[in-house]
Amino acid sequence: MKKLTVFFLFVSTVLVAQEKSGCMQLTEAQVLIGSNLSSVETMSLTDFKTLAPGSSILAKDYTGFSSNYYNSTYTNPSFTGLLGFTFKNKPNPLLRLGLGYSTRTLGTGSSSRYESFHYDTLTSAQTGQQIFLDSTHTQYMYGAYQATYLSLDASLIFRTKPAARWSIYGGIGVNVGMAFNGFLNIDYHDDHYASSGNYDQSNWTHEQERFNQKTHVASTVYIPMGLDFRLGKKSVFMNRLHIFVETRPSMTITTIPSLKTQLTPNITSSFGLRIVW
Repeated sequence: MKKLTVFFLFVSTVLVAQEKSGCMQLTEAQVLIGSNLSSVETMSLTDFKTLAPGSSILAKDYTGFSSNYYNSTYTNPSFTGLLGFTFKNKPNPLLRLGLGYSTRTLGTGSSSRYESFHYDTLTSAQTGQQIFLDSTHTQYMYGAYQATYLSLDASLIFRTKPAARWSIYGGIGVNVGMAFNGFLNIDYHDDHYASSGNYDQSNWTHEQERFNQKTHVASTVYIPMGLDFRLGKKSVFMNRLHIFVETRPSMTITTIPSLKTQLTPNITSSFGLRIVW
């Protein structure tokens, strides 16, 4: 957090100096609300033990368990506030700078074991029919690593006819975020089930643990693409208001302390409001 604050103050100082020199002009503000669809890596039992060495759940005997390796996708919310700057009163390009807030699921994984066997046989004295009494034992462990990010966001975009009612744009952007609320959730389920002829018996237990994680940095390179619509035709106030939709295909590099570095593809879809002056 301290590094982000220092960097943000440095950028602000540079921008103020640029505005005073006349090279740049603050022309608009933007707010984007959306969701991020990202690929989530599978974490192993060894990964979880590295992140949570004091876990009593992970200290259990997992001999004979099968690890479920799968890559999945998660959708998480995102929010971004941006200021727009033009250069020497020209409409293109537009430099956007601001702050973003988002959550991400960095990894999930599970291990399980299932056993089933006959533990007794009932035989009818009248018909000789046999009834097999079965017993099953299911054990399941699941872990998920999540984090919340506060990030600096910068992009350079080019627009077709920025003053027109409709316009499209594209460009390049970078995002550097710091996790300030990372945690690992671990769940463990143990279920014993037995049939006994007249009724069934089940003994089910559940354990859960949560471990806070170290601060880390995630860097993203993205391609902003959007469609913009000006709300007004005649009203001066409404002419300053724009709504837009934006899509950001991106690639994120995340270094998880003591574990590994991830390279993750993402796509963010957002709805935005612009105020131009």
